[in-house]
Amino acid sequence: MTRDLVDRYVAGPYEVDGTVHMKVFREVIKVLAENCIQFDILPVKEISKGDLKRYDFIIAPKIRCLTRESRVLLSEYAKKVLVIGQLGALDDMGYPTPPLSMGMKVKLSDLPRFLANYSALRAPNGVIVEKFNLNGCEILSIVNVTSRRGEIELPRGSWILRFDDMNIFPADGKIGVPSTFLLVFLRGGNRSFKLTRGQVIFHSSIDKALNRDVIPKEGSSNVIVRVGGPAVDPPGWKNINISFIAENGHYNALRFRNLTFRSTYGVEDYSVIWKIQCGNLSLLRVAGITRYGTRAGLLWLVNHGVSGEYTIIRWLDDGNGGVELKEISKVMSC
Repeated sequence: MTRDLVDRYVAGPYEVDGTVHMKVFREVIKVLAENCIQFDILPVKEISKGDLKRYDFIIAPKIRCLTRESRVLLSEYAKKVLVIGQLGALDDMGYPTPPLSMGMKVKLSDLPRFLANYSALRAPNGVIVEKFNLNGCEILSIVNVTSRRGEIELPRGSWILRFDDMNIFPADGKIGVPSTFLLVFLRGGNRSFKLTRGQVIFHSSIDKALNRDVIPKEGSSNVIVRVGGPAVDPPGWKNINISFIAENGHYNALRFRNLTFRSTYGVEDYSVIWKIQCGNLSLLRVAGITRYGTRAGLLWLVNHGVSGEYTIIRWLDDGNGGVELKEISKVMSC
């Protein structure tokens, strides 16, 4: 409507330099494309509540004309709306009406900053990146269609399934462009999970030997558990909510957001269980500050399970020097 009533569009392609809406509209499209952000274009007359519910944000590039129904619907999703210029200063017949005062007012030049959290990533030419949602899990697919070489900066705190060598591991900064393709699991759901079967990967022979009685039966390719903290399994711990603190060459504390948990070797320890749930696919890391905390985390995962993305477990010895289920408690989960 804004295109027709304000910009006087009739038919066919045209220059936009003298227009109000279409000039900004094309510039917004350029910003989205350059930042690898997937988007849909929804005509105002055709939007419905179901259309808007599935989007992370809604951009209104100088939308002057709105129907009464569209004004009500956009108001319901005000927190998602990024408004460039005036919004709804005319009705669907072109008559003046009070503009909507809602959403977040942004300038076109500020748009890339507001959309930074939704940007997939920048990839070399010839590498296709697509973001999609599967059962509540955000996933990037990266396909190399031209045998391109180079590197891609992947979001930290995500997991990679690389089909070149059928390897799955946490992302930690840059990775080489795949020869074929890979999937990047960004964020998942919070479904409860208890470890009964799966592929458990130990990066320390000591941890494996100490936890033979805890390791569940194999038989599920939908469950991957990596065991060990940064000392034995360093990739993927940077720039996430969890960090391990080392002093004098030994890890002795665990920090979660603004909370710090300290261990006393052989007496008290903490463990983090980090989970990404994508439908039936479960990706987990279990890491203690020391090997006592790692065993405590595994025992908890097998016997109690977890629900949130991060679960902090505490072990406090009762004096016998071994890690037992009765000595383990959950500190927090979110």
